[in-house]
Amino acid sequence: MSVETALEVFSPEIQKLLPKEDVVVTIVPEIYTFWRQNRPGTVICPVDVVIHQQTGTVFFTDHRGQQVMMCDLHCPASVSSIAGENQPGCRDGKKSLFQEPSGLCMFMNLLFLCDSGNSSIRVIDTARLVSKRRTASTLEPGTGESVEEEDGIPIAGKYTVTSTLSLISTSRTPLVRPFSICCGRRILQDYPDLFVGDTKQGKVFKITDVKLANQCSGRLQELYPAGSTSVRILPVAVVFHQDRLFVANGTTSEPGIHVLHANRGTLLSTITSPLLPSPSGMCIVDICLMVTCENHTVVKDSHMDVKVRVEHLTGKAYEAGAEDGVVSSERFHSPHGMAKFHSPHGMANTGSALFICDSGNKSFILSQTQNPCKSCCHLCIHTLRCLKLTTIEEGDDFHFPNQCR
Repeated sequence: MSVETALEVFSPEIQKLLPKEDVVVTIVPEIYTFWRQNRPGTVICPVDVVIHQQTGTVFFTDHRGQQVMMCDLHCPASVSSIAGENQPGCRDGKKSLFQEPSGLCMFMNLLFLCDSGNSSIRVIDTARLVSKRRTASTLEPGTGESVEEEDGIPIAGKYTVTSTLSLISTSRTPLVRPFSICCGRRILQDYPDLFVGDTKQGKVFKITDVKLANQCSGRLQELYPAGSTSVRILPVAVVFHQDRLFVANGTTSEPGIHVLHANRGTLLSTITSPLLPSPSGMCIVDICLMVTCENHTVVKDSHMDVKVRVEHLTGKAYEAGAEDGVVSSERFHSPHGMAKFHSPHGMANTGSALFICDSGNKSFILSQTQNPCKSCCHLCIHTLRCLKLTTIEEGDDFHFPNQCR
């Protein structure tokens, strides 16, 4: 969030206009002010998203646009391509190329990306984008190359470096179509383990011993299901939490969430519900598992550790649309109506604010729930403290705008 935006948000006039309801708003593309760096058509098919928590910078993949995009929380939001071009290919370096980039996860300043069309895991160093230190890069020192523009819109900020992770398979089974990815634990090593879902093989793999210093490499091993079983899954999303791995099974025959032991790969339980027809994306907010579904809804599993309780959060089931609105009209009895999505996929959170890839609408939306002012106010606090406005404390009850633009 920019300093100007933060100061405007905290003004008494703006505070009076903010609705009390939890809302869903579209932040990409910008359809109200026609912002040149965030206009309709900028994104083709967003699939997965991660957030750099220290700066609030949002990164997401454009599956059909063959690029990795960056979105800030300025007002309005600015969108730019940080890696890849609007053409398929396979090339490392500062002028990287991808083929159907999909799953995304982040560790410190590094993005780990599923390059589905190239059957590989790519690593993108974003240090120049989220850090002012020129020596902060991991893969290769950045250069002062200028940003290429087309009609005033940044299309390829050459401030990132991309490398391909060379994987040695312990079972002689390589990745075929990696689609989902998440970070696991980091114990006595520089980088965490990675969990990858391969939708072509219907398997979940684990990558250990990740090294990026001299040569990008890692060790690939099959995790689930075991080769001797008849279990068939479509791992469209994976999330790690406290030694457990949650795998979204997108098959139409047996949809649900498989809960695995992250180290042994054994199946601990399966979360199924009529509200979970073909899950497509997941993230964890506190102790709740948020899940996007192909029936255009977002649901919430409120109790992952005890009795499972799946409840509808937002979106109208089996009714595609592109409408901003409240999270639940039944809950708030709002005249604005419930928000509508079209095939939502990847999602991430900062606090209780959810960022969702609305793939069918070629858009990127923000769903604010459970007092959004507290979920995102740390971004405002960080921005204002840069100005040495030390009277602001994290415990203060701030109100965040219902439109992060």
